Amino acid sequence: MGYGGSIPGSNVQIYPTEYDARIWLKGDGTTDNAALFTQMISNLPDYARVIFPGGGTYTISSSITITKPIIIDFNNATIKGTSSITTLIDVQANNVIIQNGMLDLNLIASNGIKCTSTSSAYRSKLIVDNLTIKNVKLSAAADSTGGIYVTYCNGVYISRYNFIDMNNSTTNASDSTAALAAIRAISVNDLFIDKVKMTNVGIGVSIFGYDESNPSTNIRFTDISMTTVRNNGYYIQNYTTNVTIRGGKIDAVTDNGIVISTYSNYSTGVTQSMININGINFANTAGRAIMLRKGSGIEISGCLFQSCGGCISIITQEHQLLEHPKNEEGGAAKLCSFATPPFLFINTC
Repeated sequence: MGYGGSIPGSNVQIYPTEYDARIWLKGDGTTDNAALFTQMISNLPDYARVIFPGGGTYTISSSITITKPIIIDFNNATIKGTSSITTLIDVQANNVIIQNGMLDLNLIASNGIKCTSTSSAYRSKLIVDNLTIKNVKLSAAADSTGGIYVTYCNGVYISRYNFIDMNNSTTNASDSTAALAAIRAISVNDLFIDKVKMTNVGIGVSIFGYDESNPSTNIRFTDISMTTVRNNGYYIQNYTTNVTIRGGKIDAVTDNGIVISTYSNYSTGVTQSMININGINFANTAGRAIMLRKGSGIEISGCLFQSCGGCISIITQEHQLLEHPKNEEGGAAKLCSFATPPFLFINTC
């Protein structure tokens, strides 16, 4: 990820002045840096780049609140939550880049990075690159729990993100708000996620829109790897359109690999549309590899199904295209349940 030039999708030019985090912070693993982070951010100019020395552990007892456009380069440092902290990094600004480090939530905090706003004031341009988030605690409000949790945002870019371990025994949740998610996005436009690894999670990705005026749209997932998933890999629900999931692997899943359904707390008439699933390797799913409960315009092509409880389940869908899904022996994958939805086209191997 470059440090100069423009933030993708914006006209903002970034030629940052660089600052050494050691001016303010202590990475000795014992000093509480919470107030020091506040002081540092207050002193940094807009679009500054703050660089940490290599390594070190910076403990905090309250959230790091980012209130201005800046670049934070952790440079392999670890930020570790202590006390009763709920969120490690709370982004309250546009044009923020966070990269190159580890967030250890210490089974205390519920969110590694939170970027939330309101329907009248969407946040814009958040980039998370080459970051590891681990030891996330499932809060009582599971719908607002996630390694990365974003709502009402335009332009979110997540790449080379590694999510490991969580405190969550919930399995077979009725909808996406009942379990911890590595990434939870609600009413987000232009969400691009690439080269992400998730290990030991509740839900890999949970995404939906709050209402018709605030959908989640233009979503791209590429090369996402999920291993040991205690619930569902992807949960794509209400008011979500124009989604592409391409490449990667979903392995060792307690329930289903991908679920397209309606979030039960909203109207049951709400559907999802224009979803393309391509080239994914599904392995060892206890339930279905792909569960299509509600939606339209869904295309599935070039996927491989290995040791799955079922390949593709279709219930109340319209305008479907299934093209060349394969099983582990190279033959055509079978539909495991089928509710005679209209406009279903199947091209087998």
